[in-house]
Amino acid sequence: MELDYISEIDSLIEELNRKIDIVIEEKQRLNIDYSLLERIMLEILKSTRYIKEQQTSYIIPIKKEEIIKIALDFFKSVDIDFYKKALKVLMQQHNNIETNVYNVNEIVDFDEVDEKGFLKYTERGNVTSEDFHAVVHVPIQEGISEYEANIIGLKSDIGTVEDIYTLVHEISHLFDLDLKMKPTQEHAERAKISREFIGESTTIAFEQMLTQYLLDNKLFPQDIIREYEIFRSNGIYTDTKIAYTELLLSRIKEKDGEITREKILDIMKEKGLSYGYALDILKRVIDNNMDINYKKRYVLARLISPTIMKTYKTDGANAIKEYLELAKDGDYEGALKRLGITMDKNGMNELIRNMRKYDRDLDKMR
Repeated sequence: MELDYISEIDSLIEELNRKIDIVIEEKQRLNIDYSLLERIMLEILKSTRYIKEQQTSYIIPIKKEEIIKIALDFFKSVDIDFYKKALKVLMQQHNNIETNVYNVNEIVDFDEVDEKGFLKYTERGNVTSEDFHAVVHVPIQEGISEYEANIIGLKSDIGTVEDIYTLVHEISHLFDLDLKMKPTQEHAERAKISREFIGESTTIAFEQMLTQYLLDNKLFPQDIIREYEIFRSNGIYTDTKIAYTELLLSRIKEKDGEITREKILDIMKEKGLSYGYALDILKRVIDNNMDINYKKRYVLARLISPTIMKTYKTDGANAIKEYLELAKDGDYEGALKRLGITMDKNGMNELIRNMRKYDRDLDKMR
C-alpha cells in the first residue's frame, strides 16, 4: 500500500515542479515578505479548522429588485454615507463610476469587453478600474449548479442569497478606491501594496456585517445564513492550505533547485501528514488555477476581517471610515493601527485572538 502511495507521488513530481516554477514567478511580481506571509498562513491553519457543512441548501429564489433593496438597506444600517455611495454606484451617477450590475442577459463570452475595455460578462463578481472609472460586475445566479437551477429556475431576474453577498462585496471594494484623484507613481505603488494586504479584508468584513444584519432582521432562516458563512470560511481555509503548501514548496525549490520525492516525504514526516492527505493537497496545488497573490488576499482577509468587524461593533461606523481613508491613501500600516493592530508579534496575536473568537461565535450558531 505504501509503495502505491509513493508511486503516485512520483507520478506528480514533474507536474508539481512546473507548477511551483509558476508560483516562483508570481512571487517575483510584488515586493512582499513572503516568509512573513508563510508564517501567517501557518498560524491561521493552526488556529482554525474546517467546519463540517450541513446538507442545508442556502439557495432561495430572490428577485433581482429584492436583492438590490436588501443590499441598500444593509448599507443604510451601517451608515448613511455607505448607503449613499452604494446608491450612487447603482444609479451610475457618481464621479464617472459606471456600473454594470446584474447583467440580465445570458452570460456568454467571458472575454467580451465593451468599448471602454471593461468586461461585459463575468463568471464571478468583480470590480475593475481604469482611467478613474470603476465598473462593478455582479452576474445574477453566481456560480449556479444544475441542482440549484432546479430550485430557483433559470430566470434572468431571479437570484440567491449568495448574490446579495456578492453585490455587497463588490460595492465595498469601491469604498477604499480614490477615483477622483490622479495618483502619483509613489502613491499608486503605495496603494497597490495596501490593497494587496487589506483590500479583501474590507470586503469580507462587510460580508460579515451583512450576516449580522440578515440575522438581526430575520430576513432568512438562520441555518441558511450560517451555512453560507461556513461555506465561505471553509473556502478560505482550503485556499490557505493550498497557498501555504505552494509557498513552502517554492521556498524549497528556490533553495535546492528541484522538488523530489525525498523532499516530499521529509515534509510529510516533519508535519505528521498521512499519504492520503499529502496526495490530496499536492493534487490541489497542481490543479489550482488561482495565482498565489490572488489567494493571499483572501488568506489575509481571513485573519484581518474579524478585527474590522470587532472595531465596527465597539467603535462604530466612523472608525471604519477612518480605516478606509487610510487604506485609500495606501497607508495599510496606519489603517491596521486604527483597528488597534501593530505590525509586530502583539498585533499578530491580537488578530489571531479576534479570528478565533469569530470562529467560536460562528460555531455557536449551530
